[in-house]
Amino acid sequence: MFSSAASAEPYPGHKRSKTVANASSDSDSAKPKTVSSSTSSNTGYVSLEVGQSKTDDSGFDDDSSLRLTLGNHFNPRAAFEFSYIKLGEFDATDETLQFLSFEIGDTVNSASVDVTGFELALAGVAPLTDKLGFYGRVGLFLWEADFSVDTASSGNFSFDVLVCLR
Repeated sequence: MFSSAASAEPYPGHKRSKTVANASSDSDSAKPKTVSSSTSSNTGYVSLEVGQSKTDDSGFDDDSSLRLTLGNHFNPRAAFEFSYIKLGEFDATDETLQFLSFEIGDTVNSASVDVTGFELALAGVAPLTDKLGFYGRVGLFLWEADFSVDTASSGNFSFDVLVCLR
């Protein structure tokens, strides 16, 4: 469960204390009290990232991308992360459709590539100050590209390519 004290911390495990004054007439309770807050070393989190995917090839249009990450800090400086990533569906440009039509000897009405994947990573945090630090990740990314082509005589056909990166 997340609390306001935990969400205000710059990084997991960081401890911040504040002094609270008590205006009571009792001499013992009139002394300032220190209240500490810290996050648990086993803290889960969810993140959602939205962006723009661009291909290296100008023959396909750009698309938006999405990344949903579930993570769990197993100590204050490191976490395991599991992510679902949708890099987008890239539609072929008119020039690419003309090229494909020439290459396969049939009129290509449409062509697209849909790219999705999963990632398992180890993330680390190295704080420099209370509000500034380094963040890094290493992991395994498994992705799939679904190619779909619609031709005038053969209709729609598709094929998949599965790739694993380390």
